[in-house]
Amino acid sequence: MGRMTNDQFSAYNVQMIKNQMIRKAKKVGADGIIFSSLRLENNDLQGNALAVSAELIKYR
Repeated sequence: MGRMTNDQFSAYNVQMIKNQMIRKAKKVGADGIIFSSLRLENNDLQGNALAVSAELIKYR
């Protein structure tokens, strides 16, 4: 169905980000979400960024 990435700077909570992504996936009609990566990136302007990537799936 598609891909989703959520970048959160500074104060972040992994479970909160996953819950937000699940709500967004439901909103766009996905039947499921597969979290594929979790990485921490350093951005000199905004600080550390937590990037969570996921695949959205739709059952047929």
